[in-house]
Order: sequence, then C-alpha cells, then structure tokens
Amino acid sequence: MDVDTLLKIARVAPGQNRFALGTFEKGITLFRQQVRALNLIYALTEAKKVDGGSVIPQNSTLAIIGGGAFGMTAAVAAAHAGFKAVLLERQQTLMPMQRGCATRWLHPRLYDWPAFEAETRLARLPFLSWSAGMAGQVVLDIEEKFQRAKSVCGNRLKRVLGVKRTTVTPLAGTEDFEVAHWGQDSNGTEVASAVIYCVGFGAEGGNSQYWRNDCFDQYDLKYDGKTPTPYFITGMGDGGLIDAFRLTIRDFSQDTIFNDIFGSPTDPLVQALRAIRSEPLPRLPAFDRLKKLDDDELPEAMQSAIGRYRDLRRHDTRVMLNAKEDSFRLALNAASVSWGHAALAYCAYRSDAFRYVPGKLNPTRLADEKIQQHLEGWIEPKQLKGIEPLIRRGPKRREAVLGANLTPDEVTHLESQKDQDTGQPIYPTGWWGKYTHAPDSGTTRVEFVPPALMMQATTFAATVAEFLRSRLSVGASSDRFRVALHRLVRLDDQEWFQQITPYFGNVDKKGGDGRIFPVLGGIVGLACHTGSQVIVSKRSQKNFDEVWELAKFDKLDARPIEKHVGALMACPFFAPNGDGQERVCMVLFVDAGDPDFFAPDTRKDISMACSSFVQTLEQLISLGAIRALPSYYSGYEVSPRDAG
Repeated sequence: MDVDTLLKIARVAPGQNRFALGTFEKGITLFRQQVRALNLIYALTEAKKVDGGSVIPQNSTLAIIGGGAFGMTAAVAAAHAGFKAVLLERQQTLMPMQRGCATRWLHPRLYDWPAFEAETRLARLPFLSWSAGMAGQVVLDIEEKFQRAKSVCGNRLKRVLGVKRTTVTPLAGTEDFEVAHWGQDSNGTEVASAVIYCVGFGAEGGNSQYWRNDCFDQYDLKYDGKTPTPYFITGMGDGGLIDAFRLTIRDFSQDTIFNDIFGSPTDPLVQALRAIRSEPLPRLPAFDRLKKLDDDELPEAMQSAIGRYRDLRRHDTRVMLNAKEDSFRLALNAASVSWGHAALAYCAYRSDAFRYVPGKLNPTRLADEKIQQHLEGWIEPKQLKGIEPLIRRGPKRREAVLGANLTPDEVTHLESQKDQDTGQPIYPTGWWGKYTHAPDSGTTRVEFVPPALMMQATTFAATVAEFLRSRLSVGASSDRFRVALHRLVRLDDQEWFQQITPYFGNVDKKGGDGRIFPVLGGIVGLACHTGSQVIVSKRSQKNFDEVWELAKFDKLDARPIEKHVGALMACPFFAPNGDGQERVCMVLFVDAGDPDFFAPDTRKDISMACSSFVQTLEQLISLGAIRALPSYYSGYEVSPRDAG
C-alpha cells in the first residue's frame, strides 16, 4: 500500500486533511493501532501534491484527538518527524481504557499465531515500544516513554487532558482548521493543518467491560465439588473466546497457552496450523478445516492437543457460549477471530469444555426452554436464574466515531473501508531512523534492538575493548580503535546485519546502535558470505583495495571508513543447528589505526573472547537464567559458493 492509497482510506471527507484510520477494520489490537499511527504519520510526511509540494508542510501543527495508544504514538511520531503535535484527551489521563487493568494480557503479535515470530514479546516499534504484559503495566511502560519523548521534543509535543468538548472548523481561504477545545481545567484554540481522530474502537455494551478487572482466572473457593458456578458468554469474537478459555482452563496464561496445548513452533501440528493459516482464501470454514486435520491429516497430534485441553479443564465452572449461528461449526469463523483462538476453541469444543447455545438471544431470559434443550445434562435450569451474562459482541464502533463529532455520512465513508488492512507497516525498514538517531550516525536506517540483548552484547563488546586498550600505548594516534557487535536479522524478507552495541574503544563517538545494513556489503557482510574471519590491512594497498572491492562497500548505506583506519576485522559467530549448515548469527567488528593492530596473538585472544562469550550464554541458558526464544531465522546461511 502506498502513501496516497493510505491517505485516501484515512480521509474523513474528500479534499480535507482530516483523518481517521482502522476503526472498522479487523485486527483490533493495541499494537496494530500503533502501527496504523506510524503508517499515517509516515504517509503525511512523504505524500506530495501534484506540484511536488508536501501535503502537510514540515513544522505544521497536527491536532490529534484521542489519547489512547493510536493518539499517543501518532503524536510522538509526528513530533519527531518535524510537525507540531497537539494531543487532546477527554479523560484526565492517557490510555484510560486499559489503565489499571490487571486481568487482561497484552501481547504485540500473539493474535498472529502460529505465524513465525508471533511469540516475540517485544513490540519493536521506533516509538513507545513495549513488551508483553498485563494491560495496566503496558500502559505505564508506554506512558513513561511518552514522557521521555516530551522532554526530547519540547514544544513540538503538547498534551491537553480533561478535554470535554472539541470543535473543528475549516478556516476560510486556507486548508487549515481551527480546533477549539474546552476542558475542566483550561480552554484553548489551535490552528492545525491536519486533524487526526484517534477514537479507537469504543467501549462494549452490556454489564461487563472487557478492560475492567474481574476474577475469572481464579478458582471459585465456594465450589463444593458438586455444583459448578455457571457462566453465560454471548459473542464468539476473540474477546468472548478468551473469556471462555479463562473460565475453562486451570491457571490460564495467554502468554503460554498455545505452547501448552499445541507444542513448540517447530512441532508438526504447529507447522500444519501455520500452513493452513497461509492458505489462500476462500478455504474451508475453520471448523471443517480443523476437523480435516483431526480426522485425516494429523489425527494423533490433534487428539493429543484435545487431550491436553481436557487435562487442564476446570471443574468449578460451567461455561455456556452463545452466538447467533445455528451451530458451533458455523459460529467458529476464522474471518472474525484469530486463527490461534479458532484452533484453541475447536480443542475446547472437542473436549466438552463448554456448551454451545445457538440463536440471537435476550440475555435477560436465560431460563427459556429453547436454551434449556441445549443444556440438558450440563446445568440445572434453576442455576440459570439470576445469571448476568457476559456480553462479548464487540465494541460500539459507530457510536465511538459519531462521538468524535463526525457526521453520519463521514462515518459511513469510514465504514466502507472496513475490508482494508492498514495495520501492517507500509514505511520502509529502518525509515524512522532518520528521526530517532543523530544525522552523523552513519546511516538513517535504524531498527529496534531488544534491551536485554543490547545489555548482554554491550557487556561483551566493552570487555573486548578494555582488553584491547590494555595492550596499547597511551596517546598514539595510530592506536585508535573501535569495537561493536552486530547480529543478523530478517526484516521485510531481506537479510540485514544490525549493530546491537554502541562503539567502544579509543573513539569520541560511541553511538551507532540499532543501525541496519544489507548483508550485500561491508566487512561484516563479507564475514557472513564467507563464514570465516575477515581481516583487512593497509600494509599492502593492493590487497587492501582488492578486499575493499570484494566487500562491496558501495552497497552500504553508511558514511565512508575514516581515513585514519589502517586495519579492519570481522569475526563471525555461528548459530547452533542440527542440519549441519553453517549460519552466521552475530559478527564482532573491530577497526583500528595501526595496520599491524591484528597481530596473531591479538587475533587469537579476540577469538578466545568470542568463544568464552558463547560458552557463557550457553551456560546461562542451561541454568535457566536467560531464555533462548524460538525464531524462524537462525542466521545468514553460508553457501559453498560464498565460502569459496
């Protein structure tokens, strides 16, 4: 999707720079809302008019209405990208819906399961990134980063809370808007070149709001071993199914449940579910496709998964699940729920964890005979009296948008875009680096580095640098050197090496962490291609020039090597694997002023340090101090041609 298409989807009215994005789409996750915000700010930054001018000029003011994850991310991204962002929130706090929630688990990619990397706990966003956790804790993490961004961006990022009323009025003779707002503590007016309505998805109807705290995960202490507590859930979207899982599985953990039931990402059943998820539409209904897997393709594996669900069943609850369709088979719709939850619901159904009740029902008449005929032998009719059903029919999206003072026609236009998918990044890999890192960092392409990885890698790189410094004489200009560690990553189906530590050594500038470079070029790239240690020295200008050409430095988006550099070294690390194929997963990079810096003893000691680092990591993993995350990408594969 290009920027013009995205802006066309997001425009509330033709010819006006007022935008709303994602409200009626599928994929209603906090993470995807943040991606939509980044997409929109990227599009506003890059989009051009017919005459070549910017759609929204730099330094213009953007009025952002709504202080949830979308609005906060849009405001921070806009401020970094050179706009002035004014964030308006109705409540007295940001992210009010999820704030304080201790019973809902947020995970950036779990709804993509069993796709590769779906279990990665890190959001890996350029702004306001976070790690999987309870919703209330995620809110605090995002808010802390927002406050940090405010201190960096200064007056380009303004936040106004407690806004009770907002009006947006086009200014005659211009493309701008007057945005007036009134609040409990203050009133104000902004002249904005664009208005972004970040209304989210709204609240649910009914008695029990999804983000309000409950005790569904906890065992019922009143259970006497005979009379389970009944629960009636109406709605079979992701929210309804999650509550059904919470009420039927002992010690339910949304973070681990897929592994608990289906196995690791490399197990045959998970691989088969991944392949089904990737099948082109139209495909068999979710229930029928899972039944085919159960009956014909992997019956033993599916029976084991169903058995594991049965073994985890709670006995203190009786759950009834309702949807309007005539059968559970028809109600299990992978178009409206995530594929992982559909597979889990199939296992729950096959293990008799709940009873399905069909039909569009009046929640106040649960003792109706039509309901009872589906619950015979499951629950006594008298137990239905007084039950307050959990209504999980989704948030009231249209009401939420209308509440932002959009007209019915404008809301209808946004509804017409519901089949679009704007929750996938459209900005190029590393694009935000030009706004997150200093211009002299050597490249504008920067991606997120997990903090735990950076900490471990930085300790190693700093130790190697201290060791090398101890060997040098003080004050000699030829003794200048730098040390940094890189990892191999796959982003947007392309392989890159990424600097995961700052530079250490006798250098003034020690930044550079997060930068990414294509594996096509550079000394690090050459080490990946050859699968061997690479050392280049200027003692022989001819050999130096030959290696320089072989390393294809012209393929790198980086500034030229400093003139004082007389030698470079790249030492590869190999990923453990059982297929005998060499894969480079990390590379230690060192450059120095002295052409003879990498004498045999120094090379040997660096190699020993690398080996010790690997042994330490393996020991920490074996002790359980750190965890090796499953990954579909284990490193750059060294081919025989490359190695030759």
